[in-house]
Amino acid sequence: MKAMPRLLFAALSLLLLAPAARADATVALPLYNLTKDRTVEWVGESVAENMIEALHHQGLVTLDRIDRAEACQRLSLRPNASLSRASVVKIADELDASHVIFGSYAVTREPGAKPTIKLTVRVIDLKKISQSPDFAAEGLLEDLAQLQNRIAWNVLTFIVPKPAATEAEFIAGMPNIRVDAMENYVRGLLAKDENAKHRFFTQANRLDPKFSQPSFQLGRLYWDKQDYQ
Repeated sequence: MKAMPRLLFAALSLLLLAPAARADATVALPLYNLTKDRTVEWVGESVAENMIEALHHQGLVTLDRIDRAEACQRLSLRPNASLSRASVVKIADELDASHVIFGSYAVTREPGAKPTIKLTVRVIDLKKISQSPDFAAEGLLEDLAQLQNRIAWNVLTFIVPKPAATEAEFIAGMPNIRVDAMENYVRGLLAKDENAKHRFFTQANRLDPKFSQPSFQLGRLYWDKQDYQ
């Protein structure tokens, strides 16, 4: 593992000197899109959502995208931008998180071939002043769910060196969601208009009924409108 830059090391050291103990919470930032293909901007958010969902199911305290978005707004940072490590640490500090997940992805489209994707993720442990090696997964874009799950296992074992579940049990407990359902779900999360949210979540639910998150978000929309039936 490469040595951590002095500036980052100093920043982390100052955080540890704070009087209040850091919470054992984890935040995941959207991965940065290394390609110029704007049609796959949703992937970065999808990976972050998957990480938080996977870690939460393993009993870890996680912070959701609303918490993260508010922290970025307070710091005048765009979470889906190419953030420096110092900015990544600032976001974690703003949320009093002990671990922050970040990284990038690149989609490749070759004529006559299915698009492929490479995910690269790292974790900073602010309590131990350490950083994980690069966790990478590469394959077909249509297999994004499987690639995300593999990365999530790597992240879990860095945060919890001896997790309760085995790798096989962990992977088996993660649903293999269709990529088009995942895309519609994330577009629904990012949509500003309520009608657009409803349309995307409904489409995600129709494409993959075993994907529970769109159903939950639809329920929240109906609850907010007091449409209890």
